[in-house]
Amino acid sequence: MRVALLATALLFGALAAPPRVQAQANAEFFSSVTALVAWFNKLNQQFDGAVRSEGRAQTQRAVDRLRKDLYALEADARLLAEAIPDQAPSEPARLRLDQLANELQLTVQRLQAAARDLGAELRLNDAESVEAVVNSGLRKRGMRLQELRSALLPAQGASWNGPLLRSRMLEGVEAVREAQLGVTSFSRKLSASK
Repeated sequence: MRVALLATALLFGALAAPPRVQAQANAEFFSSVTALVAWFNKLNQQFDGAVRSEGRAQTQRAVDRLRKDLYALEADARLLAEAIPDQAPSEPARLRLDQLANELQLTVQRLQAAARDLGAELRLNDAESVEAVVNSGLRKRGMRLQELRSALLPAQGASWNGPLLRSRMLEGVEAVREAQLGVTSFSRKLSASK
């Protein structure tokens, strides 16, 4: 479209020239218009290539950020699981465990939003299985954190089962680990396709 408008403007300019100069200028004009059109086509191709490359780079950065955040979530959740006592925790320990679980739940929600934002790119790159494992891992992690927070309610102290809660938390850790490994695999695939 841009090329057609420019060519039309140049053609009008050449046709409006005085008649004796026009014959001489026509040959030069048409060769310069052809060169200009070729230059514009080349510029458009280069621009399109740069846009595709930048889009791929943005996707790679988003995938790497998700991969690193999933690893941090896995590590933090493992530390929380290790902090769960066998016996019902004291009030200060209960509050601290609840605070940690709440922070991890907020992280899970943030990562779920990031995974949603990245979902279209995953599907575009035939990585629906990665999308599924990430969503499943984060959902399971969120459910296990909610179970822990429910068990930490003051009225639930009598039914405290530390080993079971720890085991459930570690199930969530494994689910996040699988998600992180899936994202790592996809990251390698993206890097190789550059």
